[in-house]
Order: sequence, then C-alpha cells, then structure tokens
Amino acid sequence: MSKPAEAVKARLKELAELQRSRHLSEPELWEAADLLRQAGREVAAREAEAAALRQRARDTLQSPDATFSVGEEAAQISTHYCRVCGKVISAEQAEKNFDHCPEHAPQ
Repeated sequence: MSKPAEAVKARLKELAELQRSRHLSEPELWEAADLLRQAGREVAAREAEAAALRQRARDTLQSPDATFSVGEEAAQISTHYCRVCGKVISAEQAEKNFDHCPEHAPQ
C-alpha cells in the first residue's frame, strides 16, 4: 500500500473513532467523503492496472507466435520436451528441430 493510501486510511480511522464519541462536524463529514472518494479512485486504478496486466498476459499466452526465453538458464536445462507431443528429446534434437521431436520437426 502506498504512503498516501496509508495516510488516507489512517485519517478515516481517526474520523471513525471521533464518530463513535460524537457526531462529526460538516467539514469533517466532507473531509471523510473526499477521503473515501480518493480511496475509491486509487482502488479503481489498481484494479484497472491489474486487469490490463491480466489481459496482456492472456494475449501473450494465446498468441500463436509467442516465444518464451529463459536467458542464461537455457544452458542449464537438461531435459527437453517436444512442443507438440511432449515426448522427451535430447538437447541436440531440441536445438536442431526448434524444440520438436523428429516426428514433429518443421520442414
């Protein structure tokens, strides 16, 4: 949670405590309303950002030409699998046939 959001939450808690002991004044009520609107906008912005990230990930995973690289870790991978059938293949076959077994290797 960001510092402004924490400050908003803390101030709303203060106002809630005041409300328990006495009625809030009109300026305090307006302040509480403004704080609630601000908190609502922050939550909506975070939800929109998360939805956009989920959609981007979904689009990437569904793309027919999506490629995923593992960088330096690729050299340490000892087991390779065919992208089509899932059969275990050797590192040479994986490199030669672009991660496909000889049966499913692209021509």
